Amino acid sequence: MTATSQGHQDRVTQLLATADDLIKAGKQEDGALALREAITLSPDDEGVRQAFTSMSFSGDATLFSARAFISNTGDDKAGSALILAASNGRYSSQEAEEILELLFSVENDNPTKNDAIKRIVVNVNGRKAIATLLKKNATETFQHLWNCGDAVVSAIIAITLNAAAWSTEEARLAGSRDVLLLLLAKLLEPAQEASGMGMRAMARLLAVDAANIAPLIDASNFEVILSMLDIRQPTSTRSQAILVTSKFLEVEPERGQKLLTDYVVTRAGKPNVDDLVAAFSVAAAIFPVLPAVAASLFMTPGFLDDLIALTEKSNSARLGRASLELLSAACVDKTCREAISNTCAAWLQEVMKEKARYEIEEPGNNLDATLAALVLCKIQTVPKQAGVTIDIVAIASFLKGLTKDEDIATIQTAIEGLAYASIQGKVKEELSSDATFLSDVVTMLKNPTDKGVQFGVLTIVSNLTSYLPTNSVEQEKISQLKAYANQSKPDAADTLNDNEHVTARCRKVIDAGVVPILVNATKTASPTLLKIIANISLSLTKNPKHCGHLVQQGLFDTIIRLANIRPHTDIEASLSSAIHDTSSHALSRILVPLDPSLIFNNTNSQDRALISAITPLSSLLGPDETNTNTDTTNHFTPSQPVDKQATFDALRALTNIASLSDLACQLITATCFAQIETLLWSRISALTQAAAELISNLTQSPAAASKFFFVLGGDDTDKVNENHKADIAAARGRLTLLFALTTSETRGTALAAMAALSSILAYEAGVASFLALPSSNTTSGSATDTTASKANPTHRLINLTKEAHAAKDTDMLARALTAVCALVASGGSEARKCMSDADANDLLENLIEDEMVKGLGMRAMVGDAVAALK
Repeated sequence: MTATSQGHQDRVTQLLATADDLIKAGKQEDGALALREAITLSPDDEGVRQAFTSMSFSGDATLFSARAFISNTGDDKAGSALILAASNGRYSSQEAEEILELLFSVENDNPTKNDAIKRIVVNVNGRKAIATLLKKNATETFQHLWNCGDAVVSAIIAITLNAAAWSTEEARLAGSRDVLLLLLAKLLEPAQEASGMGMRAMARLLAVDAANIAPLIDASNFEVILSMLDIRQPTSTRSQAILVTSKFLEVEPERGQKLLTDYVVTRAGKPNVDDLVAAFSVAAAIFPVLPAVAASLFMTPGFLDDLIALTEKSNSARLGRASLELLSAACVDKTCREAISNTCAAWLQEVMKEKARYEIEEPGNNLDATLAALVLCKIQTVPKQAGVTIDIVAIASFLKGLTKDEDIATIQTAIEGLAYASIQGKVKEELSSDATFLSDVVTMLKNPTDKGVQFGVLTIVSNLTSYLPTNSVEQEKISQLKAYANQSKPDAADTLNDNEHVTARCRKVIDAGVVPILVNATKTASPTLLKIIANISLSLTKNPKHCGHLVQQGLFDTIIRLANIRPHTDIEASLSSAIHDTSSHALSRILVPLDPSLIFNNTNSQDRALISAITPLSSLLGPDETNTNTDTTNHFTPSQPVDKQATFDALRALTNIASLSDLACQLITATCFAQIETLLWSRISALTQAAAELISNLTQSPAAASKFFFVLGGDDTDKVNENHKADIAAARGRLTLLFALTTSETRGTALAAMAALSSILAYEAGVASFLALPSSNTTSGSATDTTASKANPTHRLINLTKEAHAAKDTDMLARALTAVCALVASGGSEARKCMSDADANDLLENLIEDEMVKGLGMRAMVGDAVAALK
């Protein structure tokens, strides 16, 4: 430490001691002066700051700091003391009011004054003081606060909406109305920053208090707001003006629509460029808000012809831009889209070809051509005017070149156009085959310059990777009937959108390195973007060969997180459900082909990882009819009827997970056994088979096998709990169904059911339950054994074994023999007696030396069963 710094430290220590003595003596102003000097000498000293903030400062001390600052606004020491005192907040609302009035006397551009006010307006008593001052003199108070900048203006709106800051609700409502009128007045000022700041504040005020203040907006006020929609205004101002306009039209629909219509019609009828630009700008802005109203204006006879003629005649860059933006916005309406296609297609192509049609005074010389190309992309599927064709591939190539333009608006428009163009198979092939473009996609996603660009790029990737939906037989018939009713042929499928081409495009997207960027993007993406990413993930996981690469690139963890997403607001609820459903399906696709031990390899948190996968997968199985819990907070509900393909994939994924460990089987059984059981009854054979295969894996765990026990077995065989009759009946039904499925016409179902039965018969209670199954009136055995007396469960099992052997069905024989041997090994004397009655001894003895049994490696097991029977 140098001598100088040591001297400063000694002086600071002395000042702190002096300040403490003065304050204790009741001389707070002198104490504040000592502390002010201390903090000037050592502003970062924690001891000084703690002393200042822990002092029993009264409002008088803060007032003293304010007066000291006002007496010499150039004194840095006085300014530092004022800022610290304002931050301290030890003042009443009356004292804060006096402090603010003192500060209002300082020139507007003084940074210390503005900083102090920023700190006061966030204080509870400071807010009350602002409310009081607004009530006393709203105009003067508002002007002083306005000069402090955006942060303080935002605070004004917060205060206006905060009932606790006002003496009465009537006073708050009056203040809210005063602030609205003052904001409207600010919009008339020429400074663009004033317009932007004013529109932001008004949008927030109307969002919360529209019912109170919207009636104050008269025709002239509304015209001011609409003027902020002009394309000559900054984009940020226009976006806030759209919010304000939308809210006003929501609260005052009839009056608002009339004022809006009058504004557009009046200005559109004037021949000068400024009025036409204003009219077209407003019309373009309201299309997304009131498409019906905007379309009625747009479809006025002769309007489109006049639009083109006036734009051509004026040779105005602004009018040309406004016209193109209006045409783009109008494409949201089908009738308008058709009108544009029939009237403007040729003109739009001319504009696109003349890249610098107008001499514009700002960056973005390509924007007009890009807007024209965008409109052409939007009308690509609509019938065109005679002699006009649209080469969508050429347009896409043109737009690709503009994604690197210097002007952000041009880039945004080009990306939007490519998003529309890429619904065509030939454009998808063009874009996916361009390695440079895919590299640009990665760059734009890695460093998004704008949320709109990010949305557009993700939409393009989604289009490139999307598979066509698979129609059922019924859907195909309906499509044919509709075509017949319309006296037309069904549209021929685009071969470039078949599975083979889409899979190839998915591979190119993966190889381009898009997946790690998607993974990173999910950390900050909005629900809308997350939904697109989920759709892309679902497409990329369709081909099992891709799944290993996707896991290596981090997509599995991302999908798990998206599949477990929870809605945060009512607005996001539907989006969150869609994200969950799609991500859950993608999750199932990843888990089907891969070894689960490689995915769930962290034994310390394996249970949590398994639950995170099992819970969303269970939601794809359909509703759990046995769940009477009406609280859905911790349960996933599909956003729409579950897709049968998703259900099938989920069953296969769960089957794979169940092979991992007994813990996995327990978790699956606890989470969704009832849903799996329901699917055993499905009329769709593939679902029944998948459910049976999952049951086959689950029953290797006691948790699932016990679901089929309805007799305890052993010494407890006759002990039936009267309180569990429903559970016993359900278990009997399950085992009856499972045994019936061993004779299913679907081979996979029969094999899975027999494998599950063999696992159940490994338990004493399983054997007892099996033996207690009712006898059948018919047999499924060989033709030589047809007596009903032999149609008990044991007899039927032996017959199935004989049938499998006779048919040389090694897969079924292996499972049936396993079940028979388990029955002998786990059962007692009753089981052996039943086996003897079913002639099992002869069958097993004959099979010991059978070549097929030897080939299955089951000779020893069969021999043990024969020995046990003897």
